[in-house]
Amino acid sequence: MSTISQDSFDFAVTRLGNQIANVQQSLSALHKSARRGAERDSPFGDGDRFLKSIVCKALASPARPMETVWNDRYSKAATALGTTQVPQWLGLLDASDMLGFLSEGPAPALLPRLIAAGMEVDLAGETFGRVPFSIRLPAEPTASWIAEGQPIAVNAADLGSAVVQPKKVASITAISKEVVQRPRSEAIVAGLLRADIGDAVDLAVLSSDAATATVPGGIRAGIAALPAGASMSEDLKALTAAVLAAGGRAVMFIVNPVEAVALGSMPSPPPYLSSALLPPGIVIGLDPAAFIASFSGVTMDSSEEAVLHMASPSSPVVAAPAAPPLTMDDIAAPVRSMWQTFSLSLRIIARADWQIAAGRLAWVENASW
Repeated sequence: MSTISQDSFDFAVTRLGNQIANVQQSLSALHKSARRGAERDSPFGDGDRFLKSIVCKALASPARPMETVWNDRYSKAATALGTTQVPQWLGLLDASDMLGFLSEGPAPALLPRLIAAGMEVDLAGETFGRVPFSIRLPAEPTASWIAEGQPIAVNAADLGSAVVQPKKVASITAISKEVVQRPRSEAIVAGLLRADIGDAVDLAVLSSDAATATVPGGIRAGIAALPAGASMSEDLKALTAAVLAAGGRAVMFIVNPVEAVALGSMPSPPPYLSSALLPPGIVIGLDPAAFIASFSGVTMDSSEEAVLHMASPSSPVVAAPAAPPLTMDDIAAPVRSMWQTFSLSLRIIARADWQIAAGRLAWVENASW
């Protein structure tokens, strides 16, 4: 029997891994190309596309497929609906559609706006990625002025890295079928889903908690607060100086809507985002280019037959009894049958993680402006 050396085996495994990675990248590129072509036929933006697909799924049934729901609800013509079998825009929903959905409405989520200002990482199916970023200070340029005929200086890239490892965020929303069947139910569904997913994500982004096995770390984790100054200008100057000293090149602020009123009243306000989930008195300054995030793996399902354990926060569906026999205290309660109560459950799952380059964020607490 023939054998192969360990080196040959390692080489073969490495080559196979590279081939798989290339296939994943190609599939991701094809998917994006198909989306760009299909979106030319879509009259909707990302958020509108996501919301209407939810309603179509919610109202579809074996007797009334999604195409019929679409034609009855949104289209005057008998056009074909995009499905997983027909690669048109509705069947090609992905993370960008959900980000677009979360960034819309009267109270848009913070994460999609931060991603738009920073760097989004497409991991192409990978479970984690190491993202390089420059740690060279602005006063240390790599280029130099030289005389004619003189050699050009060579500088090694000065890079740091951030590890992005998406974690799962999920929501199940139960509503009566009558709510979805109303002519203008989209606004109700949109408000419910934006509050569920958007608030959960933004609370994690804005927290000062360190990362755990299930929740990404907040952008303030491990960073001590600066003392508040006597005025708004003092706070903004202190935050700007701290970010620039660590290598930042621009500064954007995140504030509560209370502080946003003061910022917005300036003749030329600096770039800022506001979120009601950031406690009043806390002001964050960061270099937006140093914010690195991944948002992917979006799946959306609906069911009229599920039986749900109506617990929030979630708890074990059936607890293990301390000793037999099983009692009512050990049984999941309350429960609701979607079929029996003519209700509908909507489940959304996504995967997200984010990092901020070291030193490129500072924050103050107890601001009084």
